[in-house]
Amino acid sequence: DRLKKALGLRVDLSEPVIQDVEIPFDRAEEFLEFYQSHLNILPCWVCPMVPRATQRPWTLYPMAPRVLYLNFGFWSSVPTSDTLPPDHFNRLLEREVIRLGGRKSLYSTVHFSKEEFWQIHDHDAYCALKDRYDPQWRFCDLWEKVVLRK
Repeated sequence: DRLKKALGLRVDLSEPVIQDVEIPFDRAEEFLEFYQSHLNILPCWVCPMVPRATQRPWTLYPMAPRVLYLNFGFWSSVPTSDTLPPDHFNRLLEREVIRLGGRKSLYSTVHFSKEEFWQIHDHDAYCALKDRYDPQWRFCDLWEKVVLRK
């Protein structure tokens, strides 16, 4: 890109999209329509999964037990432009996943605002765990780790 700029040539801008998302099976067709029209990264890995029923709910990564989800994994870049805001496609994806009742793996790139993140991941339950295992809060919280990458 630097060489192209130095030579006065056009630089193709791209946005990395490194994601794994779980979408309820009954909403998968909607997700694929969104995916093909906005991202269309190939290959796209698809893996069925069914969360086990547990005695305690999954408070930090809530998914309905015994419901079929499809995990979609895709890792590449998509063309963008300087007229779009930073992380445009990642934010678009995050909003769509939430709209469809899905979840986004936290080892993927995460772009949620702090408020959005804690609406999805039970902040009270997290704070209780944090108070128990890191009572002085010496380490970063989960949002800082996965979004700010501290």
